[in-house]
Amino acid sequence: PKPQNPLFVASINLKMMPEDSSMAMIYQDKLPMDEDLKERQYAARLFLDQIKYGNKDEKAVVTGLEILLKLIGNILKSPGDDQYRLFKRTNKAIQNKVLSLEPSNSVVSLIEALGYVEVDDDFHVFTGDYLKVLAEGNRLISEFVMAIKQKSIDAEKKQKAELMER
Repeated sequence: PKPQNPLFVASINLKMMPEDSSMAMIYQDKLPMDEDLKERQYAARLFLDQIKYGNKDEKAVVTGLEILLKLIGNILKSPGDDQYRLFKRTNKAIQNKVLSLEPSNSVVSLIEALGYVEVDDDFHVFTGDYLKVLAEGNRLISEFVMAIKQKSIDAEKKQKAELMER
C-alpha cells in the first residue's frame, strides 16, 4: 500500500470536519486564529531577534530567512496549491541553511507562530486558510532581512569612505 502523504493528512480543512473529529481535536489548539494575530506577531519578532543575536554570520541569517520567505511566498501566491504548504525538515537546503540557524529551535518556533503545524519529525504543514497570519509573518521577516542587508550596506559604505579619506 502507498504511504499517506503527510500534506494530505494535515491539510484537511477543519471547517468541513465535525467538531468531535479526531483530526479537528488534534489541530484545534495549534491553528492560528484571527484573535491571536498580535500575539503571533509578537512571538515572530521575538524569534527573529533570537535568530539575529544567536548567529554571528549575518549572511547565513539572510540566506536562511530568504529561503523561508520563498516558502511562505509560494503559499501566498498559490494558496490553493497543497504542494507549497509542506515544509520538509529533512530537505538538505532547509536543514543546512534554515534549521541550522541558532538558537536551535528558534526557526521551528517561528514557523509554528506563523501557522505551520508539526505533522511528524520530518514535516511541518501550513494548514487551513490563515493567510493573514502568514502574510504578516512574511512582512515581518522581509523587513528584518532588509534591515540586516541595509546595515551591511551602510558598513561597506563607511569602510569605503574611510579608505577614500586615507
